[in-house]
Amino acid sequence: MSASSVSLNTDVNVRYEKLATEYGKLRAQAKVLREGVLDERAKNEKAKEELKNRDSVIRKLQSENESLIFRNEQLSKRVEALQTEVEQSKVQSSRSSKKVKDNPSKDVLEQLQSMTKKVVVLEEELANKLAQNETLSRKLVEMENVHIEEISEQSEKFRVEITKLDKALQDALADNTKTSKRRPVEPVRPLYIHAEPRKNSPDPIDQLAPKSTMDGSIFEDVSDVYLQGLESSKQILQNLSNLFHLLSQRSTLYPFDSSMEQLPRNINELSVELSSKCTLISNSVDVIDEIINRGSIDWTSDTKLLHASLASFVSSCSESLTKHLHELSREESKTLYADKKIEELNSQWCDALLELIRTISELTYVLKDLDMEVICEKMISFTESVQNVERIFSDRWKIESRFPAASKKLHCICDAIMDCMKKLSIEANKISSKLNSIVHSVAEPPANSCEETPDQPEEPQSVVEEVISVEISPKFEFSETTECLVSPPIRDSSKEDILIINTLKERVAELELEREKHLVDLSLLKRKVANLQSTGNEHIENVENMSDADHVREFGKSRLIHLMDQRQQAESKAMHYHKECAILIRKIKSLRETNVKLESDIIEMNKCREKLEDELCSVRHGYDTQLSSLSEHIAELNAKEKSKTQNVQNSTTITTRGLKSLFK
Repeated sequence: MSASSVSLNTDVNVRYEKLATEYGKLRAQAKVLREGVLDERAKNEKAKEELKNRDSVIRKLQSENESLIFRNEQLSKRVEALQTEVEQSKVQSSRSSKKVKDNPSKDVLEQLQSMTKKVVVLEEELANKLAQNETLSRKLVEMENVHIEEISEQSEKFRVEITKLDKALQDALADNTKTSKRRPVEPVRPLYIHAEPRKNSPDPIDQLAPKSTMDGSIFEDVSDVYLQGLESSKQILQNLSNLFHLLSQRSTLYPFDSSMEQLPRNINELSVELSSKCTLISNSVDVIDEIINRGSIDWTSDTKLLHASLASFVSSCSESLTKHLHELSREESKTLYADKKIEELNSQWCDALLELIRTISELTYVLKDLDMEVICEKMISFTESVQNVERIFSDRWKIESRFPAASKKLHCICDAIMDCMKKLSIEANKISSKLNSIVHSVAEPPANSCEETPDQPEEPQSVVEEVISVEISPKFEFSETTECLVSPPIRDSSKEDILIINTLKERVAELELEREKHLVDLSLLKRKVANLQSTGNEHIENVENMSDADHVREFGKSRLIHLMDQRQQAESKAMHYHKECAILIRKIKSLRETNVKLESDIIEMNKCREKLEDELCSVRHGYDTQLSSLSEHIAELNAKEKSKTQNVQNSTTITTRGLKSLFK
């Protein structure tokens, strides 16, 4: 019994070991199968994502293809219309030539009648021009009389002002001679206005005002100069806001038209950013409006407000604007009709616009110190940058306006941009000239004018008589220019008197400039009248000397030249549109080829996807069958183990009972 039980135990252990090894193998196979299933699922997801991306690409290409087909149809219609026009013109020219060959007498008579009508019209035009000439000559005489009267009135006003100033100077000199203690006269300093003056220092405009008992006309003139400068700066800012607004509208029309296709993200952001700049500039315009409506200038508060509003605009012009502008220039150079010249002009335009923004930022930073000379220099650089921007844009628009893609709306916007830049350059020139006048008007006098010995009193002299030695003739021609208006050594005078003399010099220079302008206008009008008279007489003589045959020949020549020009224009347009159609056909062919390739790729991807799905199904089915077989096998093994354990237990109970019976 013991040997049989030992053999049974060994058999069970061997079977258990075999079962354990089989179970380990099955577990390893199950892990491998799980990993394979997960890998196949990941591949399936990737294939689905690739299919989605390809579907989106196909949709985009289909939309682009549709837009190109639409444009191609438009161009084909244009070409057909032009071809019909050319054919009609050829047919009309052939018919007219046949008619001339068939009945030349009738054509000659008709042409003679038309020429007689034209001669009548020309005679009427000549009569009208002669009448206009007479009216122009009358207007010239009237303008000369008005000009003489205006000059006389201005000269009288000037003399009255000189007498008033002479009296005021004599009173001031008399007061200075009465006082025993005389203070040395300080030289006049240039006008440097700082943002943070001292507490007890007067206003810079108050320093320019005279303290004597005369009326404050000089004070009003200086304040008017500053207010005029604010007006011109307001016009500059308004033109800048209009420029940015028009540029934002242009970015939505060219090179991508928002009405026909969706704009790219960077161009949409650029248009939004340019429109936001308009609102920032309008804030500074409101600040200037408040100052102008108030009528007085508070240098500390007003300059801070103006600088803050402009600084917000400059800070908003960050690197994103430069990036978007460069991207826009690249997109414009990628168009169908772009060449090397257009690419160069686009890059120059982008650099010039960024240079303009940089000069504006420099101007805002200079406004803190209110140093007039530095502001004048920066304003001159601003005018130069504006002129550079205008020149480059006009050169570029001359080429772009000939493109067939340029719509009427784009023409209107670009013309408005040109007008806006012209106004901006004019206003910038105005304000720079005003700043120059302010800087150079208040200059240091010579050293001899301020040196005075208190022990040597001299008799008061009429300073204005020494300063202004100008005699006006009956024909109102100044005998001397403003170069002779150099102030002599002034004794017993003060700062206010020197400022008055400087303002008088400026008035004299302005009057001379106005006089020169009027003289130039008169000479130009006289030349125009003489040219009109000479051309009218020559035309009359030529018409009288010509015969009927000459008239007919000239009419035929002019008509032929006109028809040839029209034909050449039509042929050039037809060639241009033919080339455009060829380019579009090539693009459509290439797009169709790419579309076919993408469709074949999609078909292959779908086939691969179906194969993968079939493999997944087979793997899942095999995995399920293996799991079911494993579970059944494990159940059988468990049942066998239970039966064997029961047999072993029964055998052990039997052996124990037999041993007990033996010992009993």
